[in-house]
Amino acid sequence: YRPDDWKERLLVVAVTRAVRQKMSILLETLNGTGSVLQEMLKRDIRLIVFGTGELEKQLEEINRWPNGLFICAFDAKFADQLYVGGDIFLMPSDFEPCGISQMIAMRYGCLPLVPDIGGLSNTVQDMQTGFVYRGADRPAACRALLDTLDKAAGYYTNHRTKWADMQ
Repeated sequence: YRPDDWKERLLVVAVTRAVRQKMSILLETLNGTGSVLQEMLKRDIRLIVFGTGELEKQLEEINRWPNGLFICAFDAKFADQLYVGGDIFLMPSDFEPCGISQMIAMRYGCLPLVPDIGGLSNTVQDMQTGFVYRGADRPAACRALLDTLDKAAGYYTNHRTKWADMQ
């Protein structure tokens, strides 16, 4: 891979606590094809996850992919740079009573990709201010997350005016 590949592709970022509430859906297995995280990284995206917590060891897998980077640390200034530089802000929480990260992301034009839950459903409107996925159960939510990422990538690539309007 070339370093320029990173700036030429959709950049998905997550600034988060690396804990089950915030990231466990990424570790779910999909019908024997691997985890949601592995399926994400098979796509033509770049992924940076920045945070610390109980899932650090599992998220280290991101670093085995040429298009992924897990940084086990936290620094507020670097977090701000990710919000500013990212195209999509990944926030796949299992529950989120309020949430402020999605609002920070929207402020910087980094469109949130979130589940339809709690405070996220109150602040992110699908296809207006970000991308929202739904699932009747966990397997459906896993599939919906990937489908929504694909939809977002399609808009990023093929509908730049709509993308700019959403930002």
